[in-house]
Amino acid sequence: MRQLLVFFVWFWFGVSHSTLFGGEALRGIPLSAKVFDSKQVPFIGHEGPGDFDTWLAVNVPWEPVERLRKTIEKETGGPLQHRGEAHITLLTPVEWQALRKVLSIGELHRLFKKNIQSVPYQVTCLGKFSKEMEGKAQTTYFLVVQSQKLFEMREAIAKAFVKKGGEVKAFDPLEYFPHITVGFTQKDFHQSDGALKDFRACEKPVQITKR
Repeated sequence: MRQLLVFFVWFWFGVSHSTLFGGEALRGIPLSAKVFDSKQVPFIGHEGPGDFDTWLAVNVPWEPVERLRKTIEKETGGPLQHRGEAHITLLTPVEWQALRKVLSIGELHRLFKKNIQSVPYQVTCLGKFSKEMEGKAQTTYFLVVQSQKLFEMREAIAKAFVKKGGEVKAFDPLEYFPHITVGFTQKDFHQSDGALKDFRACEKPVQITKR
C-alpha cells in the first residue's frame, strides 16, 4: 500500500510541477545511474562504544552523490557540508538503543552482511527540508529512496527482536524513511528535528543519466 501511494504521489508530482518548475525541472536534476551500484562497494559495519556509534546501512557509491551535491551548490550559490561518503540507513542509532537489549550488532551483520549491498532501490526525487536556526534558515538535501526489500529487512529485524523477547512496540519496521543524504548548510536534520524524508519532502525530480 505504501509503495502504491508513493507511485501515485510521484506521478502527481511530475505532472503538476511541470508548470511550476518549467521544462528543465520536469526533466530533473541529473543523477548518475552509478548511484545504484551499491554492490560495487564494500559493506561498512558501523559499531562503537558511544550511544550513536552503532547503526546499519547500505553503503552507496560516493562519486555520483558528490556530483549531485556540486550541481545543487551551483544552483543555490552556496557550499554544502557533507561527510565524504553516502549510505542508506537501514537501522538508526536511536533504534539500535532499543534493539541492543536483546540483539547484538554481530547477529544483524550475520543476517544481512552477505546481501545488504545487493539490495535493489530506486530514487524517487531530490528532497529538501529547511528549519530556522539562530534566526537563519538552514537546509538539508537528500535523495528520497524507494525499496521494498529494505522494508522487508526491517521486518526481519523486528521478528528477530520479538523472537528473543523484545517488545513489539519498541521497534516499528514501517516507521522508516529511506534516503541518501547529499549535503546540508549547517547540520543534517533528522526525524527528531521534524524532517520526514519521504515523497512529502520532494523538491525536484531527478533525471537518471548513464554517466
